[in-house]
Amino acid sequence: MSEKAKQRLKERNQSEWENPKNWSAGVFGIYKSDRDTRLWAPKKNPKLGWTFNFAKPSAYVLLSGLIGVPLAFAAIVIVANILDK
Repeated sequence: MSEKAKQRLKERNQSEWENPKNWSAGVFGIYKSDRDTRLWAPKKNPKLGWTFNFAKPSAYVLLSGLIGVPLAFAAIVIVANILDK
């Protein structure tokens, strides 16, 4: 990809990020833009970190893994403790 194309893509992603229609109202400010190529985007207040671009199906897969793996591990530990008694 040429430098010019990379710059255009970066500008389009920034434009999408700045568009208030791509953000839900509320405290969490969920970001959803089909035109933004990023899976991770800065939050409305970039000092608060990053958020998923929920227009991408892989965002749901990653979020499920981030929540599901620790819950599965906790469930295994609890069940192992119950069976050990």
